[in-house]
Amino acid sequence: VQPEFDFEVEGVNDRLQLAALERRYQLHQAEQLLKAGVTLADPSRFDLRGKLSVGQDVRIDINVIIEGDCYLGDGVQVGAGCILKNARVAAGTVIQPYSIFDDVVVGHDTQIGPFARLRPGTELSDQVHIGNFVEVKNSRIGPASKANHLAYIGDAVIGTGSNIGAGTITCNYDGAYKHQTLIGDGAFIGSNSSLVAPVQIGNGATVGAGSVVTKAVPDQGLAIARGQQRNIENYQRPVLLSELASLINMSEASLTRFLKKWTGKTFIDNLNDIRIAEAVCRLIDTSDTIAEIAINLVLITYRISIGLLSDEKVILLPNIVKNM
Repeated sequence: VQPEFDFEVEGVNDRLQLAALERRYQLHQAEQLLKAGVTLADPSRFDLRGKLSVGQDVRIDINVIIEGDCYLGDGVQVGAGCILKNARVAAGTVIQPYSIFDDVVVGHDTQIGPFARLRPGTELSDQVHIGNFVEVKNSRIGPASKANHLAYIGDAVIGTGSNIGAGTITCNYDGAYKHQTLIGDGAFIGSNSSLVAPVQIGNGATVGAGSVVTKAVPDQGLAIARGQQRNIENYQRPVLLSELASLINMSEASLTRFLKKWTGKTFIDNLNDIRIAEAVCRLIDTSDTIAEIAINLVLITYRISIGLLSDEKVILLPNIVKNM
């Protein structure tokens, strides 16, 4: 048997020669693709670690890695830094940079990435949009459906023309088993929603942003499952230790020792800790120095702002201010 190319019989004695031979082989594969009509942005920055079949006018940018058995249809564009493994991508699809495909099937004229991850079992129909930082696993997504930002779609079946909002996740794993989420045609899933599988969202259904959906949503229905908004007027933000110490003309070290004395806990950097607030507020009736009264006032104001102070304590505030 006669070798067709000289590099097929070159010897390798160390890692340097091995790396050089690998680059020569990769360049050879790139040359074969160029002859087949593929546009490679830089043939020296392309790795084919398996088999690649291509249609016409395929474009591949730099630092793309192809593994396993892949197919790219007519006019497919692959952005820089993408990794494709055992992927079949139909005509007209654009893959934005740094997207990862692993055992997936993609329909024609889809838009994917950048920074998208398609895991095993993913099947995308035609004209699907999968945007930046979206992960899809073992799911089928119907024609013209979109998940454009920051979503996780796992073990799901999504119909035609549905929209998956930013931050949406399918909660498919209960710690032991995986469960399926079914989303019908024309559904709209609001941003930051959690769909707790197993669950079904009907055709034309809407899920309000920020909802945690645990029950089926009927066709054309609206599901809103989130806490009620509560506005607190004249909210007092937490006070930094340094600001409080300056307010009462006391060193941070002295203030820390004082708080630790009454709470048994070192005061680190702010007054967020409710346990400290509760402990010091109990001293209100026994405070006998300006420093103690000032600290109590700040802490009580903080507790009022977050709605944790009882009415009987609030009426003491005027007296505290007067004493100061």
